[in-house]
Amino acid sequence: MPMEALIFDVDGTIADTEQEGHLPASNEAMALLEYPIQWTWEEFKQLLVIPGNANRFRNALNQLNPAPPPDEIDVAVAKFVTLKQQLYIEKYLPHLSLRPGVARLIREAQERGVCLAIVSTSYEA
Repeated sequence: MPMEALIFDVDGTIADTEQEGHLPASNEAMALLEYPIQWTWEEFKQLLVIPGNANRFRNALNQLNPAPPPDEIDVAVAKFVTLKQQLYIEKYLPHLSLRPGVARLIREAQERGVCLAIVSTSYEA
């Protein structure tokens, strides 16, 4: 039976979006918002068990000494999410490269008439 469709996830599948996109966008957003938090790739990999950069940032704020009050954390997270998303989409995403072999796989699938789709929990843009 020939393959009829190929469905891709984006983050980590088509491109290394975590290390080359989400991490630097998060670090830049935290710096611009003047929070003393900067994640290395090793730290960020450990944080990937926490779903979403907003939750990772909230967790980091709660670990500051002293931690900001909960209402300030809510405001900070909202600002972070907006700024980080803008930086990721406008500054980092355009420079991400496909993982090795992905372009060939897509091209070969197109040549064979295989339907292609992308699914993600990430922001649609």
